[in-house]
Amino acid sequence: MRIPHVKLSSPFHLLAALWRALVNRLRGRKVVADKVLQWQRQVSCYSCVEYDPETTQCVVCSCFVPLKVMLTSEKCPLGRW
Repeated sequence: MRIPHVKLSSPFHLLAALWRALVNRLRGRKVVADKVLQWQRQVSCYSCVEYDPETTQCVVCSCFVPLKVMLTSEKCPLGRW
C-alpha cells in the first residue's frame, strides 16, 4: 500500500491566513465565504492540474483546499479565484 506524501504548509502561512481572517472579523467583514462561493472555488481547484486529490492539497502553495476555500481573505496563488 502506498502512503501519500503530504507536504505540510508552513506554519507561517497558516498563521498569516488566520491573522487575515481575524483582521477581517475585527473590521466587521465576513470571514467565512458563503456556500456558493466555496463551491465555485472548489470546482476551480479540483479542475486545476496543480491540485492533488490524494492529499486534497494545492501543489503550488501546499494549502489544504477544503479549508482555504472557506476563508474570504484567501486567494488562489495562480489567480484562478
